Amino acid sequence: MSEKVRYLKDVVIISVSTLFVKMRGLILVALLTKSLGAETYGLWVQIAITLSLAASLSEINLHNSLIRYAAGETEKYKISGVFWTNFTMVFVISLFTASLLLIFSEQASFLTFGKSGRDDYIRLMCPLIIIMSLNALTNAFFRAVHSTLWFAFYYTLTAVLDLSCIALAI
Repeated sequence: MSEKVRYLKDVVIISVSTLFVKMRGLILVALLTKSLGAETYGLWVQIAITLSLAASLSEINLHNSLIRYAAGETEKYKISGVFWTNFTMVFVISLFTASLLLIFSEQASFLTFGKSGRDDYIRLMCPLIIIMSLNALTNAFFRAVHSTLWFAFYYTLTAVLDLSCIALAI
């Protein structure tokens, strides 16, 4: 397959996948605003923002180093070494971040929500921090090894599962 055809195919696959993921956001906003009240929707937004912030801090941008160093490699053991090194670092840092958040959940609840009675939400975010950090690393791995089809499948699948779990929870 020529380079232009492969590039065009990759662009179409990623574009369709991104379209589905963006539609997830539109469906999610409609679903949440209809099902939840204004206060609960605001709480949802604060949880999502806090979770994104904590996950991005625990990633420490190692997913970009994975793309940089693994994309040019052709030997599988070198790619594997770069991946598992980054995986271990991200896992340990996100585990540390989640542990700190779990230990100081009451104080984090007061800082985030203005009340200390909602520390259960902070405790529920702890495993999600680890999952979201490793999710970004997995996406970067698929990009680094030029596995566009698997990347698009995984990207779309996580969005569909996310939306399904939220719909079932509401």
